[in-house]
Amino acid sequence: MHETLWCEWQSRGRRALLTTAAIVLACLGVFPGLAADISYVYDKAGRLRAVIDPASDTAVYAYDAVGNLTGITRQPSTTLAVLQFTPSSSPIGTTVMIYGTGFSATLASNTVKFNGTTATVLTASTTVLTVTVPSGATTGPISVTVGANTATSTASFIVGSGAPTLASFNPAVGNYGATVTLTGINYDTTPINNRVAFTAAMGAIATATATTITVPVPSTAQTGPISVSTIQGKATSSQEFFVAPPGVVSADVQYTGRITEDGPTVVASITTANKNGLMVFDGTVGQRVTVGFSGVTVTQFSAFVYRPDGLVMTAPVSSFNTSGGSIDLSVLPMTGTYTIVLDPVSTYTGNITVTVSTELTGTITPGGAAVPISIARVGQNARYTFTGTAGQTVSAGLTAVTISNGNVSILKPDGSALVAPTGFNTGGGAIESQVLPTSGTYAILVDPSGTATGNVTLTLYNQPDVTGPITIDGATVSPSLTVPGQRARYTFTGTAGQWVNLGLTAVTISSSTVSLLKPDGTTLVSSSFSTSGGSLDPTTTLPTTGTYTIVVDPAVLATGSMTLTLTSPLTGTITLDGASVPINLTKAGRTARYTFSGTSGQWVSLGMTAVTISSGTVTLLNPSGTPLASTSI
Repeated sequence: MHETLWCEWQSRGRRALLTTAAIVLACLGVFPGLAADISYVYDKAGRLRAVIDPASDTAVYAYDAVGNLTGITRQPSTTLAVLQFTPSSSPIGTTVMIYGTGFSATLASNTVKFNGTTATVLTASTTVLTVTVPSGATTGPISVTVGANTATSTASFIVGSGAPTLASFNPAVGNYGATVTLTGINYDTTPINNRVAFTAAMGAIATATATTITVPVPSTAQTGPISVSTIQGKATSSQEFFVAPPGVVSADVQYTGRITEDGPTVVASITTANKNGLMVFDGTVGQRVTVGFSGVTVTQFSAFVYRPDGLVMTAPVSSFNTSGGSIDLSVLPMTGTYTIVLDPVSTYTGNITVTVSTELTGTITPGGAAVPISIARVGQNARYTFTGTAGQTVSAGLTAVTISNGNVSILKPDGSALVAPTGFNTGGGAIESQVLPTSGTYAILVDPSGTATGNVTLTLYNQPDVTGPITIDGATVSPSLTVPGQRARYTFTGTAGQWVNLGLTAVTISSSTVSLLKPDGTTLVSSSFSTSGGSLDPTTTLPTTGTYTIVVDPAVLATGSMTLTLTSPLTGTITLDGASVPINLTKAGRTARYTFSGTSGQWVSLGMTAVTISSGTVTLLNPSGTPLASTSI
């Protein structure tokens, strides 16, 4: 690690700033027209040390310990003087440049000694000598002899023993502020002349000897190698120092390891009770990352993640067992080294296989081709984006699913959920029709549960719900639902106190839920149906006057059609011991309600004859509307 000494040459109104090798060439006259011109010599701190005019005088500048100029002296440029040398420290055999005045341009006419040991002069001019640090040289001043005159430097040249090495450090894990001892060779015994870095964070060295350095862990340190630098060079540890996050006692850390995003899994083995483990990975700001746990033999453990700045990213409440699981880290807030803390509960011990993954990403088009997705890493999610327009209706279907179970959701452009996560399994899954609230880039997130992995085919549809009116005692309607997630919504005007029935016939949808929604959107009645059809029969009258909605919602991936018939019941009266009443129900789902006056304590019976209805139920209701008796026909 060599210092840079600046020499500024001025000639006929021109200036040139030259570094080390260029200075030698200039001073030796390689640059025509410069060798005999005025030169300016600076030290490594950038301070002017001398102004040399070969034709007359040299001005020498002096400074105190803090860099204040204390004086300027002048001397003839023919006077022998050693003004500066660079580097100020280096091992035997390295090249040193000496700057001054009164040197001889003839090599043999200059005798250079390092604290009394003669050196070999490689090049010479009247102002610059290049020499080799001789064998046997010791720390001390440099002298130059020309003829009968000798000049000696005011500063000592330090003979270094070579670049530092870093053999080991202790402890291997520490919190911010903990003292770490570095062991090696060729350290500078003056602490400030060494530089210790924990990755990129510089440490304030406490003590230094030739073989050891003690330094506290800086507050901005991240897990990684430690490096030591001196003027002679730099050494970096082959092992990583692990920074224990706040709240983690470094003495309790048994396991440490590193894992790579989307790389191989790593097994953390914690074999001692009441100990924990640290696993680190490097992340980039903006990445979406998940951490998966599988192959777990620890009965119960908590796992949480710290950011590179030492702040916790996930709360330490993620409790796992031998079933494993995962943590979704969402978007990484910064670039750096993240730390996963694995903390077994109580005295539990065992192994945890860790997987760190970025999300699978891609695009999907509403109404376009299906997209096959393969999730082979535990904890990994898939995020597929599409461009949506405000008011557009979309739904999604998941087919060919080999993932045991998971959730799928649609996220709005701002990242919030358009719809709550919907479960899926090997039978498939679907997201019902959704109206997009704004234009922008939406995302479909496929999130397998636990340690589940496998394949899924994702299809995004842009078929809107089937909508329209339906009339009580009017014509039937026959919705055809052709894509998964598509629904039918039919509205009608109802009056408070009114009875209604809904019949379902010609049903080809394998399984569906049919609901009757009140004007405020809440459910009045709901029931599931198969291809057998049936009827939806509210047990109460319509509670308020307004617009009611019938919703047909096929299950999972089901599609098909059905015919809906909305009716009011046939009504009338019947008399005890009076004439029989014929009832003719010609519309699917329609009911008949006949009333009579009864007296408390009175016995009654009801007979049904000439029945052509294949099956049904006859119920006697109390004046309160609750059943008194019921039978099937």
